[in-house]
Amino acid sequence: MIAYKNGQTSVVLRFKLLDSSSTVGAGLTGLTSASTGLRISTIADNESAATAYTVAGSTIESITTLGTYATPTATKCRFKEVDSTNHPGLYEFQLADARFAVSNAKSLIVSVSGATNLQQADFVVPLVVDDPYTAKLTDKTGYSLSQSFPANFASLAITAGGAVTAGTVSDKTGYSLSQTFPTNFASLSIDSSGRVDLAKIAGTSQTARDIGASVLLSAGTGTGQLDFTSGVVKSNLAQILGTALTETAGQIAAGFKKFFNIASPASTMDALTLVATATNLTNAPTSGDFTSTMKTSLNAATPAVTVSDKTGFTLASDGLAAVTAWTVAITGNITGNLSGSVGSVTGNIGGSVGSISGVAFPTNFGALGIGSGGHVLNVDTLTTYTGNTPQTGDAFALIGTAGAGLTAIGDTRLAHLDADVSSRLASSSYTAPLSAAGTRSALGMASANLDTQLATIDSDIGSTTSAIYARIGAPAAASVSDDIAAVASKTGNLPASPAATGDIPTAAAIRTEMDSNSTKLAHLDADVSSRSTYAGADTSGTTTLLARLTSTRAGLLDNLDAAVSSRSTFAGGAVASVTGNVAGSVGSVSGLTASDVGAIKAKTDSLTFTVSGKVDANITHVTGDAVTGSGTTGDPWGPA
Repeated sequence: MIAYKNGQTSVVLRFKLLDSSSTVGAGLTGLTSASTGLRISTIADNESAATAYTVAGSTIESITTLGTYATPTATKCRFKEVDSTNHPGLYEFQLADARFAVSNAKSLIVSVSGATNLQQADFVVPLVVDDPYTAKLTDKTGYSLSQSFPANFASLAITAGGAVTAGTVSDKTGYSLSQTFPTNFASLSIDSSGRVDLAKIAGTSQTARDIGASVLLSAGTGTGQLDFTSGVVKSNLAQILGTALTETAGQIAAGFKKFFNIASPASTMDALTLVATATNLTNAPTSGDFTSTMKTSLNAATPAVTVSDKTGFTLASDGLAAVTAWTVAITGNITGNLSGSVGSVTGNIGGSVGSISGVAFPTNFGALGIGSGGHVLNVDTLTTYTGNTPQTGDAFALIGTAGAGLTAIGDTRLAHLDADVSSRLASSSYTAPLSAAGTRSALGMASANLDTQLATIDSDIGSTTSAIYARIGAPAAASVSDDIAAVASKTGNLPASPAATGDIPTAAAIRTEMDSNSTKLAHLDADVSSRSTYAGADTSGTTTLLARLTSTRAGLLDNLDAAVSSRSTFAGGAVASVTGNVAGSVGSVSGLTASDVGAIKAKTDSLTFTVSGKVDANITHVTGDAVTGSGTTGDPWGPA
């Protein structure tokens, strides 16, 4: 890939995009800045989040003039096909300059994907420090420098050996001077700041204290001078601990004189012992108590008064304003008016209340009949009952008019109940009808499908009939009945002797004999209709069937409401999944059309498998770059 300097502007990129549907690596043509699904994403090697441009987000613009950079609109990029005829699949990209100026980035990755038949492509654009498109200096011949030289640089004297002749040397480092220094110059004490340590003044040894004691001050009122007399400095009190004094002149001095101008002061700052008269106590203590002496004096000075009645006293108009709770009973009457409102009365009012202004009773309230138990005696019409609210509305409306609502039950349906239900029971106890499973169990049916049962019975009858026919043989006449009638006609003519001692009994005689002496017929002691249910013990086969016929199986058998043969095809809804093989055809597959299946088959039919499980492939491109060579020795694969 082509490298650009980090910070390069007006960069025009051109990449080749491949057709994913091509088996030979052909370029994809026809893409535009409006192609559905197209996405162009960029990210530098030191960025954690990508800057993406999409057709869906309307952040991909077209290019007006190919090869000419035009700054994209903010948050957008530019994209256009170069030449679909001569360069199929070649597209131009124009990104914002900021994408090539990411601080400390060494590369920028551009990914293109999303459009129909577009094989995803990723391109790396190296970002280098040095501009590869700027000519480099290989020697110094013929170049001019833009560096400005110091003033009088041309006057600099340089010898043939390259030495510079200096007019003035500003320091002595590295140089030797011929100048002669004073005697003992090396003993001079100079600190790191360049200060000289003086030991003598005018030949006399000195110390720092000696110098201070010898300083002579002159009095004065000028700036930096002190005002003093006979060595005493006059002081003007202007501040105390940094706080300027704003008191009236003369008062502080008067206060000092008042407090300290006493021969033998007994007061200190902790206690005042000499107070002539306290005319006003403005800073009385907020805690503590009077002394016992003070209490005695106060009691002596205050006359005792006993208030035994209210005579002679008046109560101010707001005298009860501070009373928050009246805890004593008022036994007398309040003859005056209470002009204000009473918040609440929590107790009972024992007496009568003459009137309560502002309370209006309903019209004819005095005519309301209330019993001794507190119940209303008579209610003319109750339009809405809201006391316990299990029901709202008018009861008449809920019951309904004749022939509708609850009143409708009094029509012909109630008329059918013309006798007691108990008189219509089959017996003293009612036995519910058998269910489907119970009926099936009572009949001894093995399954719920009557068609199958009848078919089985028909098969059994056929087998039994065939066996009977095999034993009896074919009738001589038209039927077995005809054969029996023919025999009867012959036996009827037989004489009583010698074949029998008496005549052949008639049918009536046989019936009489059977009725009188047949023990088998004697068991038929009641009408069959009175024995509609079977009360005998189940056979072993019936017991086995009943044990196997559980409630679950009975419910499943009830679902067999038609012959299975009529349900050979499935006509239900969509099938979630098929785990086995589908032998027949599939009507439809949701989400996959027949043309899609055909397109898939067309692709798979074009694949060749010389080795089982491995697709024969001819590599022509790798990540969009054409590949040459056969991969053999002497002809390795490589970029075209």
